[in-house]
Amino acid sequence: MKKITLLFLLLSGTFAFAQQIVSLVSINGQTVTEFKTETNATLNVASSYDFVIDYSGQDVSNPNEVIVKILAGGSFADTPNFASAPITTASGQVTVTLTPTTIVDPAILQIRTTSSTNFGNSGDNIFDYSWKVAAALSTEDFAKEVFTFYPNPAKTEINIKTNMHFESFQVIDVTGKVIKKGDFNKVINIEKLQKGIYFLGLDSIYQKFIKD
Repeated sequence: MKKITLLFLLLSGTFAFAQQIVSLVSINGQTVTEFKTETNATLNVASSYDFVIDYSGQDVSNPNEVIVKILAGGSFADTPNFASAPITTASGQVTVTLTPTTIVDPAILQIRTTSSTNFGNSGDNIFDYSWKVAAALSTEDFAKEVFTFYPNPAKTEINIKTNMHFESFQVIDVTGKVIKKGDFNKVINIEKLQKGIYFLGLDSIYQKFIKD
C-alpha cells in the first residue's frame, strides 16, 4: 500500500510541475536577432512574416493554439494584428504566418500557447516590447525586403541574399531589353555587360544595379 501511495505521489508531482514553454526560433528564416537588426525591429502592413515557434508541455486534451499578436504599446487589448496555428502534440514546432493590417508604434510582440485572456508573464507567454508596425512597403522597398545583393556598383558578379525560392533571373537594360537570363543562382556573372544601369529581376521582382 505504501509503495502504491508513493508511486501515485511521484506521478502526481510529475504532472503538477509540467511546464508550458514557448520560444521563438526564427522570423522569415532568420534568427530573431538577425531579423531585428536587419529590419530595425519593424514589421510592415500587408507584408507576411513566418514565425517559427517551439513549444512543450502542452495539454492536448483541450483545443489549444499558438498565437502571435502585435499589441499597441502599453495596452493588452484585442488587436487585428493576430494569427494562430493549432497545437496537436504536447511538444513540437509550428509556423504561424502573420500579416499586419494596422500601423502600431510602439508595438509589443506577444507569443502565447493559450487562447485564454490571461496575459500573465509566464513560460507560455512571451512579450517583446521593442517593435513597431509601419506603413506598407513601396514597390522598391518591397523588392529590397524580398532580396538583397552586393556589390553595387559591380564589375564581375552579383551575389544575392534571399530566404525565398526563385525559379529564374533576368537582367534588363534601361530600354527594357533582356540582356541576360537563366535559372536562379545566388551568384550571377555580369563581366561581359557594358558599363551602365541595369535591372536585376528574380521572377517578377526587380532592383536597379550599376555595372562598373
